[in-house]
Amino acid sequence: MRMAEFTRQQVIQLLAAVPVGASANFRLRDLSGLDLRGLGFHKADLTLSNLSDANFSNADMSYANLSNANLARSNFHSANLSDACLTGAVLHAEFGNASLRNADISRAYIGDSNLRDADLTNANFTETVLMGANFEGADLTNVNFCRAVLTGANLIGANFGSANLSRANLRWANLRNADLSKADLSGADLGNADLTNASMPDTRKNT
Repeated sequence: MRMAEFTRQQVIQLLAAVPVGASANFRLRDLSGLDLRGLGFHKADLTLSNLSDANFSNADMSYANLSNANLARSNFHSANLSDACLTGAVLHAEFGNASLRNADISRAYIGDSNLRDADLTNANFTETVLMGANFEGADLTNVNFCRAVLTGANLIGANFGSANLSRANLRWANLRNADLSKADLSGADLGNADLTNASMPDTRKNT
């Protein structure tokens, strides 16, 4: 079994050694399986790194660059990922109660990740695969789901605000009690989606 390059204590020492105003560099590093709970990775470069099975719960990863990183089975419960970049990342992970405000998660693979009660305000999921993801209780205000794949996703009671769902694939998604009244659904595929008690846009306006 492949081991991580560092121990938790070594990561703490590397973070502490970063000069004021600089960013920690973990680009292409292997941090898989490490317990990194509560650590500060603000603005850190984790591009193309292996973070699989790592525990980042309650960590500060705001403005961090995790583009094309491997986050499979990692834990970001209650972590701060606001303004982080996760483009192209593999994210089969736990994001319950995490903050992903303004995060760029475009062209990523999230699969059946848990985003329950997460703050996704203004997040960008353009062309991201979110099949089977759990968004129950998440704040989806102004989220960009343009051309995203949300097949079979759990979106029960979701408030989409002015979210962009144009050309999104929502087939078989659970949208019971969801508020889509202000969302852009132009070209979206809602085939076989559960829309029981969902609030839909009033297409009669301006006609």
